[in-house]
Amino acid sequence: MTSLVLPLLRAFIGICTFQLTPQDLPHSNALLAAAVIGNLTLSLVIYFLGSPFGYALLKAILETAVLFALTYLLLFLMSYGRRLVQTMTALMGSGAVLSGVALVTMVLTPTLPGDVGVALLRGISVLNLLVIAHVLRHALGTWFLVGLLIAFGYDLLFSKFLRFADALLGVAPA
Repeated sequence: MTSLVLPLLRAFIGICTFQLTPQDLPHSNALLAAAVIGNLTLSLVIYFLGSPFGYALLKAILETAVLFALTYLLLFLMSYGRRLVQTMTALMGSGAVLSGVALVTMVLTPTLPGDVGVALLRGISVLNLLVIAHVLRHALGTWFLVGLLIAFGYDLLFSKFLRFADALLGVAPA
């Protein structure tokens, strides 16, 4: 088991450090499923730290669905549909790695001086957008700036969906 997990973890870290691209990952539906489950689980735990379980689950599923739908739409509009599995595997796997780092940071934040924890979490959020841009840039065969604009668009769209979900559930915005 460890012999399978470590190379994948290294690959996802390679994507997070801009050394690898989605094309460097194997085209595997099983790997995509594992990456989705890992990313969803870590997102759920992070959201559960500040929300009731049901709402945390909704946020985690919504985040994954928005990213999946946007990526699917972009790839098929650009005639790169065959890249969907590797692209989503890269996005979910790198998202899981960054979520793991964010979770550790969130747990350690109360022990860190001043606003160091908050600054680290903001830095992880920015890195996450840069990684999404990196993955989309390679998946779409375009410039990094285009990938970055799409990543910001994804972030904006997800924020709008969360506000809509808040309104539907009668949850006061944080």
